[in-house]
Amino acid sequence: MKTGVWKTAEIVSFSKKILTGGYYHKDELTLDKRVTPEMEEFLAQLRHKVRVGVVGGSDYSKIKEQLGDDVLDKVDYVFAENGLVAYKQGQLLSVQNIQAYLGEELLQDLINFCLNYMAKIQLPKKRGTFIEFRNGMLNISPVGRSCSQEERIEFFELDK
Repeated sequence: MKTGVWKTAEIVSFSKKILTGGYYHKDELTLDKRVTPEMEEFLAQLRHKVRVGVVGGSDYSKIKEQLGDDVLDKVDYVFAENGLVAYKQGQLLSVQNIQAYLGEELLQDLINFCLNYMAKIQLPKKRGTFIEFRNGMLNISPVGRSCSQEERIEFFELDK
């Protein structure tokens, strides 16, 4: 990991930037990070002026890992899994899921198509967990979600 090139993502333009765990770097994958004390203080001060919400693509447990177990006390809203799991003032507000929306038959057709397609792709390495089911999406990873950080970078370079 290079030093001096990582920035806290306070305002992010999404043109060719990857946002992961509140940190971004142009054209490079990042390791998950814990929120900095400075960002926690900023959110606390901001909360005195406006309502504060956190939106993440990951599930609530991952948001807690990055922002702390007391995240529901630090912000007014938490929207996990791209907003499909919503908390307001510490209380679960709403849960939606892709399975109920698509139905089991269509969902299985989609999963089978993806697995069949990925089985035909030749990559330098393949690891486990190629499809991760979440409430709002299927996280599809041809290299596999259980690959190492080095293998992720290798796949990222191949996929450029």
